[in-house]
Amino acid sequence: MGVGLKRSIGVLAAYLVPIVVLELAVQAIAGVGPLGPLGFGTQPEMVGLQVPSRCVAAHPGRLYADRPNASVEFCADSWGTIEPTSVSGARAARRQRPSTPVLLVCGGSTSEANLVSPPDRWPASAARIAGLPVVNASRSGKTLLGCVDTIDFALTHLPGGQDTTIAIVTSLNTLGTFMGARAALDAGGLWVPPLDWSLGRPEPIRRWLPGMVHLVSLVGHALAPPPTGTTYADALAAGCCHMAAEANRDAQKRFDWDDPRNLAFYRTFVEVRLDRLDGILSRHGVARQRVAVVQEPNAYGAGPSMPHTASDFRQRLRGIDGAVLDLERAAAILAIYDDIYLEAARGRGYRVLPSAGLDLPASAFYDAAHMTAPGARLHGEKLAARLAEAGLFPPR
Repeated sequence: MGVGLKRSIGVLAAYLVPIVVLELAVQAIAGVGPLGPLGFGTQPEMVGLQVPSRCVAAHPGRLYADRPNASVEFCADSWGTIEPTSVSGARAARRQRPSTPVLLVCGGSTSEANLVSPPDRWPASAARIAGLPVVNASRSGKTLLGCVDTIDFALTHLPGGQDTTIAIVTSLNTLGTFMGARAALDAGGLWVPPLDWSLGRPEPIRRWLPGMVHLVSLVGHALAPPPTGTTYADALAAGCCHMAAEANRDAQKRFDWDDPRNLAFYRTFVEVRLDRLDGILSRHGVARQRVAVVQEPNAYGAGPSMPHTASDFRQRLRGIDGAVLDLERAAAILAIYDDIYLEAARGRGYRVLPSAGLDLPASAFYDAAHMTAPGARLHGEKLAARLAEAGLFPPR
C-alpha cells in the first residue's frame, strides 16, 4: 500500500470515526434509529405518528383577546407518540402494574392539540381523571384510514395489546378527505375509497444518519429565534385548518351537501375503511367492543360570537353556490354526516360516543373545532366519564 493511500485512509478515518461514534452515541441516548427501541423497523411517520424523540415549539400568534402569544412545547417520544401521554409512559406503567389497562387515542389535530400545553391536552386530562396510562397517537390531518395504520403499529409495541382500549377521533378529517375523493369522481377521476391517507415519509438523510439529524434538530430547537412571519392565527383568519371548510371554495370543485348520492357515497367511504380496521383488530385479537368511535365536537352551535378570541376564527362552511353558510346550518350539516359515520361504526359492533354527551361552551374552542386549554381539559374529563360509563375505562 502506497504512502499516499495510507495517508488518505488515515485522513478519512480521522473524519469518519468521530462522526460514527457521535452518531451511535446519539442513537443510543436519544432512542432514535437502529439503536432506538424500534431498531430497523418501521419509522413512526410512515404510520401516521410524529417524528420520534423530537420537540418543536408551536407559535399560535394572536389567538386570544386577553393573553400573550406564548409558544407551546410539543414533544414526541421514541415511538412517535405525544408526551406526556406516550408509549414510553404506558410501558413504564405496565412494568409497575402489569394488569394496568391502557387507552390508545388515535385522532387528528383536535387530539394532537399542539397549541395546548402538554398537561392540558385532552388525552392527558383523561389520563388524570381515569388514573390510567393514555397513549396519544394522534397527528394533524389523520383520518379513519390513517388510524388503521397507526393502531396496527401501536398494538405491536404496546404491552398487553388485547387489553388496550382504543378511541378513534377522526370524524372531521374523514369527512374532509371524502369531499376531495368525491370531487375527483365528479371530474372523471378514479375514486378508490381506500386511498385517502398520505403516509408520512421520513427525511432521506434520517434513514442513514438518524442520530445526527436528531442532534441538529435539538440544537435548532434550542437556538431558534421567535417567529417573525405568518402565525397560526394569521392562517386561521384566512380560513385555514378545517378540511370541511375547504368545500366549495373552488368554483371548479363543487360539493352538494344535500345530494342523496353524496350521503350514500359517504356511507360506502366509511364502510371501506371500517373493513380495514376490522382486519387489523382481528389480527391483534382486539374485540370491537374495546374500540370507541368518538364524534368530534365543534363550535358551530356554541353561540353567535367568540369573545375570548382575538377574532371569530370559526372556519365557515360554504354551500354549492360558494356562499358562506350560517353557523346553525353548518352545525346541521356536520351532524348529518357524523351520524352516517357513527351509524356505520355502530352497525359493526363498535362503541359509539356522540358529541351530544360531550357538550362544550364557546370558550372551549379557539376556532370551529380546535380546543382551548380549558376546553381540552373539560373534554378529557367528560370523555373519560363517558368511556367509564361504556365499560371501557374502569370507574374511579
